Amino acid sequence: MTVDRAKRTFQLELFREFFDGIIRSAPESIALLVLIEVFLKPSQLSGEWAQSVIFSSTFFGMFSSVFLVSFLRRFEKKSTHWIIVFSLISGSISILSIFSEGYVSYTLCVAFTFFFIPLKLPYLTEIYHQNFPSDVRGKYHGWSLMVAQVATVGFCYIAGEWLKLDLESWKLIFVVVGLSSFLSCIFVYLMPAKKAEKKKKTHILSAFRWVWKDGLFGYILLVWFLFGFANLWIFPIRVHYLSIDKNWDPSTVAILVAVVPETVRFLFLPIWAWFFDRYNFILLRILLNVFLAIGIYGFFHWDSVIGIAIASGLHGIGFAGGRLTWGLWVTKMVPSYKSAEYMSVHIALTGLRGLVGPALGFWVLSQLQGGGYQKPYTFLSEISVCIFVLSILMLIPVIQQGKRETD
Repeated sequence: MTVDRAKRTFQLELFREFFDGIIRSAPESIALLVLIEVFLKPSQLSGEWAQSVIFSSTFFGMFSSVFLVSFLRRFEKKSTHWIIVFSLISGSISILSIFSEGYVSYTLCVAFTFFFIPLKLPYLTEIYHQNFPSDVRGKYHGWSLMVAQVATVGFCYIAGEWLKLDLESWKLIFVVVGLSSFLSCIFVYLMPAKKAEKKKKTHILSAFRWVWKDGLFGYILLVWFLFGFANLWIFPIRVHYLSIDKNWDPSTVAILVAVVPETVRFLFLPIWAWFFDRYNFILLRILLNVFLAIGIYGFFHWDSVIGIAIASGLHGIGFAGGRLTWGLWVTKMVPSYKSAEYMSVHIALTGLRGLVGPALGFWVLSQLQGGGYQKPYTFLSEISVCIFVLSILMLIPVIQQGKRETD
């Protein structure tokens, strides 16, 4: 690992993350907003299943990544090769989605677009591990995420204004997302990367062996699954809550669910990156969970625009460090040649809870509403807070293990 290699990767990553920030804004908020405002409201449809499918599609891609990483290890290709392949496919389907004529075809096109986005994540982590020194890995990744946040906030705001002026502008939004995928490939192609070690007899589930071979890794995955579920099963319901239950306009919804938290994430990323490079990452994770729990509680309990904006900001503080630690914590535990496999398992389990969580969240919401429950949203948020508290208590016994380094 050389200084020039690290600097070159960092410079290219800044450009790649700009376009990736535009791409990431779509599945988290804009796609759901388009579904509701363009396809569901005019037809007076609820479309819970469609909302769940769109939000879960990214997580289905995450879940599939563990199988693909194990399978693709058989081919002697650089990490950058597969990142480019997945980006080109995702971008193409995004542009094709503009020909959708109904909410079913829209949902399917968007779901396939978002399925391919997370498949590149294990390979990106491998590049970070290979090219960034451990003492600045958080700093470099944090700065690149800040660039992504600028793009996400800016594009979410612009997309919300476009939809406010003309709902048919959703097609332009998905063309921009597709073109951003294509442009990101240029900077990935220029990144230095090592060829993967060719393995002819790799089992498709071989990466899962680390769950029981490395006890600490398995335990942290369990705890991460709990608090990750507490966040993800209620995350897409925020748009439903503001757009349908409160009937607020698309611009206000976009600001509260995207612009506010993404702006706060931008401001706090360098702070959490500094902590990650210097301190115990498990202790950091506990602190982040406190912010996430308070943010979720406040979003569904503080009814005013100001109250929800504050709650959304607190959630953004936690999510800023959460995204950083989510993408880098395995680099604290294993040497670089293992990072893609470890990360693929972590991503797969994130995908599993992302598949189960939103579907279960919307199902519980519908059951509560159908049963005449007066405050279904607050009840869901209170369950989430309880799970967060449990996860914090489970992390306390292994705090000392959060200092482990590999490089």
